[in-house]
Amino acid sequence: MLRTIAPSGHLHTFDFHEQRVQRAHNEFMAHGFDDTLVTVSQRDVCADGFDVGAAVVDAVFLDLPSPWLAIPFAARCLKPSNVIIRFITSAKEVM
Repeated sequence: MLRTIAPSGHLHTFDFHEQRVQRAHNEFMAHGFDDTLVTVSQRDVCADGFDVGAAVVDAVFLDLPSPWLAIPFAARCLKPSNVIIRFITSAKEVM
């Protein structure tokens, strides 16, 4: 995803767990991406939202156990006429 938006875009990624935040940050740096392209933050987006401003993002990709909890926050930060993408985590959810 980051390679697609580089060099002019910026990726914000959030995780609830501090260890995964640090691991993701280290992985981005190891692949040659720096803080000008990606921000990795510890945050519960289902409870606290994204904290990136209103109508500033082009897309929101949700890979969460309960993504519907983040939808109101995602709607606030999306630019008009943009998309929310939800990752389906199990076959049971498809049925």
